[in-house]
Amino acid sequence: MDISDERKKEIKEYYLQDEIVQEMVRCARYREFAPTYPGGYGKRPDSINYATDFREYVERGAIAFHGSVERWKNPLLIGKIDMNKLRKDWDLIIDIDADEGMEYAKAAANILINQWTDVFKISEKNISVKFSGNRGFHIGIHRNAFPSRIGGKKFKELYPELPQAIVGYMRDRVEEELKKEIIRIDPGTKDKVLEEGPYSIADIENDWGQRHLFRMPYSINEKSWLVSKPIKIDEIAGFDKKKDARIEDISVECKFLEDFKENDQGVKDLCIESIDWLDNKERVKKRKKKKKRAKRRNYELPDDAMNKEYFPRPIKKLMDGLDDGRKRALFIIITFLRHVGYDWDSIEKEVWAWNERNKEELRENYVKSQINWHRAQDEPLMPPNFNSKGWYKDIGVIDEEKDKKMLDNFENPVPYAFVLQKKGGKDEEED
Repeated sequence: MDISDERKKEIKEYYLQDEIVQEMVRCARYREFAPTYPGGYGKRPDSINYATDFREYVERGAIAFHGSVERWKNPLLIGKIDMNKLRKDWDLIIDIDADEGMEYAKAAANILINQWTDVFKISEKNISVKFSGNRGFHIGIHRNAFPSRIGGKKFKELYPELPQAIVGYMRDRVEEELKKEIIRIDPGTKDKVLEEGPYSIADIENDWGQRHLFRMPYSINEKSWLVSKPIKIDEIAGFDKKKDARIEDISVECKFLEDFKENDQGVKDLCIESIDWLDNKERVKKRKKKKKRAKRRNYELPDDAMNKEYFPRPIKKLMDGLDDGRKRALFIIITFLRHVGYDWDSIEKEVWAWNERNKEELRENYVKSQINWHRAQDEPLMPPNFNSKGWYKDIGVIDEEKDKKMLDNFENPVPYAFVLQKKGGKDEEED
């Protein structure tokens, strides 16, 4: 890459500003740090701990900087010891990239963020946004917003499976809304969107892997010569990269992944639903691959709604109303009712009646969004298995003693319900 002396001087003066140096060092802490030179990446792994470290890279002619989404106890030991032992934790950073124009990237970013804030009720304090430097945005959630353990595993042990699940789940959730918004922005995109999908125009990238890098906040993009500038959520719609991200106009007004609200319940809910979405997706793949209809009978939807007297005891407890675990219960109820013959009108009626029985009702827009999302699936999802971590036992609807024989003989409430129905409501295995 040929760079003029004037450009080199401009880059150097920009990076050596005290506020840029301080912010770069802050964000790079515990990350693998990768400088880019005109000839390509510097050596990996590398790291910085002090302002003098960063200034040395600049003096050597570095023009851009990337960091790992993973945080490490010692980044310099990567490749020398087991990375799972070396990994300290990680941040969620989603990359939205729109080749067709920034308006589409803005649409994708706002739809995604609105899902998090309006549906999952994730605190805006936990959502960081920055311009990627060229064609889109990076949206991040700080590690401390996540629970320390999920499903019996430490948070740091869930990389890269959990971020992959979250991105996949969110792509699935927002796909239809993004289709409509892209077509609204430009009706001429309709054929492409309907044929290739919205992510052919505004991609929510899902290429997570070990040592995944992202462009550091306030780093220059060597292709556009614009700055990867952090912005506030309400600045997305009006952001103009040609005016707002020029090197000469940048000052540190907003910081990326700095503030956070610890153990955000909305973030926890997002993790649990994402993991279950992935589990269901894998189950569907296995069923399609095996093509054994005999093993799928319990998944075929019956014509008539099952009488509630045949519902397993944990399902009955759920449907009596809850103090806690209502979002997880809603997922179980919708998926269970669908598999025991309830049509969508009946499901909605049951769900709204159940919501009134809860100690505190779920928000109307959340319930509607969940029902609509399930209705849009090509194949109905199964409810979680009885032993799935974070579900029935955590909600408190399984009695280890009373339900022991049920748990010993059945993995899932759907086939168990059909056994109860066949036996007239009394299972000889059950006391």
